[in-house]
Parts: sequence; C-alpha cells; structure tokens
Amino acid sequence: MTKLQDALYPHQHEALKWLLEHPRTINGSVMGTGKTIELLALAETADIPSTLVICPPSLILEWREQIDTWLPEQAHRFDITNYESLRSSTPTKSYALTVFDECHKLKNPLTKQTQGAFKITAPRTVLMSGTPMQNGPQDLWSLLHIVSPKQYDDYWRFVNTFCYRVEIKPGVKIITGFRKSSRETLRAILHRHMIRHEKDVLNLIPKMYRDIPVELTPSQRIKYDQMEQELFVELDSGEEIRASSLLARVTRLRQICLEPTLVSKEEILNTNAAKTLVLLDLLDSIDTPVIVYSYFERYLRLLHQYMPEAAYYAGPVTNTDKYNEEARFKAGDTKVFLGSLKTAGVGLNLQIAQTIIFMDLWWNPTVNEQAEDRAHRIGQEHELQIIRLSAYNTIEDALRKVVRTKEGWISDVVAIKQAIALRRDGALQYA
Repeated sequence: MTKLQDALYPHQHEALKWLLEHPRTINGSVMGTGKTIELLALAETADIPSTLVICPPSLILEWREQIDTWLPEQAHRFDITNYESLRSSTPTKSYALTVFDECHKLKNPLTKQTQGAFKITAPRTVLMSGTPMQNGPQDLWSLLHIVSPKQYDDYWRFVNTFCYRVEIKPGVKIITGFRKSSRETLRAILHRHMIRHEKDVLNLIPKMYRDIPVELTPSQRIKYDQMEQELFVELDSGEEIRASSLLARVTRLRQICLEPTLVSKEEILNTNAAKTLVLLDLLDSIDTPVIVYSYFERYLRLLHQYMPEAAYYAGPVTNTDKYNEEARFKAGDTKVFLGSLKTAGVGLNLQIAQTIIFMDLWWNPTVNEQAEDRAHRIGQEHELQIIRLSAYNTIEDALRKVVRTKEGWISDVVAIKQAIALRRDGALQYA
C-alpha cells in the first residue's frame, strides 16, 4: 500500500473503489470529507497518464499543493486551469481524466463555461461538489449531461419532471419548487451516478449553534422603518416591481441591519452599529481562533480597516494573497479571519477555527453550510460553535423564519416575497 493509500479513511477507500468502477461519475460527498485526496488516489491507483483539473481560481494553489504533497513524482501529469478559461476556448490536448472541482459552477447550461465543459471529452470524468444541488433539481441536469450526454439530453424535459414552474406573466415561467412525487425517481438517478458521504463518516464532534437576536440601535431603527415603509407603500399601490428591484431593496434593508454606512458613501466603520457592537464584545470574550463571515464585502473591508491584524479574504484577492492569509491564520499569527460568504465560503481549510460568527445569513442554506464546512472538516479536533446574528423584528428575522418553515429549497424571489408578506401582514403567504 502506498503512502497516499495508507492515509485514506475507510470511507475514502470506499470512494476510491467507486471511482475506479465508474469512469464517468459525480463525487458529491459533503465538504471536508477529503474528495481531493480521493481523486489523487484514483490517479495513482489507475496510473492515469494525464489529468486536467478545472476549478475556481481560488483553488488552483491548493490543488498544486496537494499534488506536490502526495504525488510529487507525478506532478507533471496534472494540468490545472479555471472555469473562466472555458468561456473562450476548450483544451486542445487530450487527457485520460478530466476533473471538474466545485462542479456546481456548471449548474446553468446556458453559460459559456458550461457550454465549454460540454465539449470536453475524456475516458474518465469526475465531477466534484459537496453541494451539487444548490437551488433545486434543475442544477443537476448539466452534471448528469456531462456524465451521460445521451441519456440526459433534454434540459426542459428534466426540469418539468422534477420541478414546479409557475407563470408569472404571459410566456414567462419561473421554477418555484421540487416535485415531491418525483423524489424517489431522482434519488434512483443519483444513486446510479453519484457517490456521497456525509460528515458522520468522520466522527467529527457535532456543530453547536447559537442564534443571537440583535436589537437595532434607535438611529438604525429609524432608517430601517422609513425604508421598509416606503417599500410597503409602493407594493400597496399595485405597481409592479421587478424581481431585480425587489432584491435590491431587500438588500439595502439588510445592509441597514448590519451597518447603516453601507447605504451611504462613508468609508469608516460605525462601531456603534448594533451587530458590530455584539461582534466586538464576542471577539473580546473568545480566546480561540474565530472566523467572521458576511455576505457584504464592503462591511468586511471596513471591519478590516478597524482591525488590520485580522486575516482577510473578500473581494478581488489574488490566489497568493488568499494562500498567505489562510497560512497566517493557521499559524496562529492572528485570532480572527474575516471572510466573504461569496469567496471565502469555498476552497479554504480552516480547521483551526473553533468559532464561526455569521454577521448575516443568506436564504440559501447551502451557502451558509459551505462556509461552515471550511472549519468543520477532516482535521477539526474541537467542538465548533456557530454563532448567527439576526436583527430582531426586521426582514432578516422574517427571511430566517421563511427558510425554516419551507421544506427543502426555495428560489430567491419566492423567499423575498414571502418574507415581505410576513413583515407586512404577519403571516406567511404560499400563493
């Protein structure tokens, strides 16, 4: 048994066996279970002469590091590129194995990068993602089309089989939910094409959740109520509001809940904002490594200006900077890691953290779970405390209740509309 094979957990040996027996497949094991090592074990065991890895830019250095660690003598067999490269061209070189890491990036079949991915052929293809279905069954079609293009050749037939579609105006339909009657059929399809291990295979200490409701300051409450009331008046007028405009308005309400300067041009952190006060108190009382997440990158930038010693990964950061910030946090040079849900929620290994603080949550639970799994993964030896801040009696509060009430996933638009209904009428509307 080689050094790499000897390092595998039992569930990884099971995954390796699956990958050897299924040349075109999806590895959908949850984040933190070691999918990258499983892929490298496949390359070693099957003696694959050439491998193309396609991944987000933020993961290129991590892939190179893992290859140099486990398969240094085979490093020349691996080429690594990013999804963006598929928008303009596809590789001309032939590969024995193609790997799509974070393959949920291909969920939209109409994008240039997904169209580019469809053109790549190899004797072996492995698609990897801990969240292959982020929004609903429609996300799976592109992945299944790559695995078996002849069997899954019609997107809309697949969508109509597994999803509900509602006409919002003549000729325009949106996907609103999952057909529960077809759940077993979808499960059978995934059973044929995908291996998935949950976190329980690692025997990790369970995550501990703590929800903290935060009362807005008087000045925040005045700004919030004024903007929310303006939205209600416009909705009551009967004038149609486009979904994009509705999303923008709700986003501004959420920004006021977090830091009112986000809706102004000020570039200095208001340390008296309600959530920031709670955050600073929490950081003062915690002695172990902490990750602080927010969806709003501008807030994290202001926070970083206030605490420049913190590790920081948000916005346009180079792969080298990301690697350095991750290394600095792991080395204990700083107690706090500031991360964007959009960029730091994937491709980082932050098992040293013992606490995660969410300044705000997204209504798609998988986005939040991805961020949690940066710390709750192989190598985590401590109980991980997840602290979630939510502005009391606001749209944030309503969105949280909507997501908890609904079973499974719901679209962004549906979540927003039901949260607004809950705020305005005091009850969920399911129409």
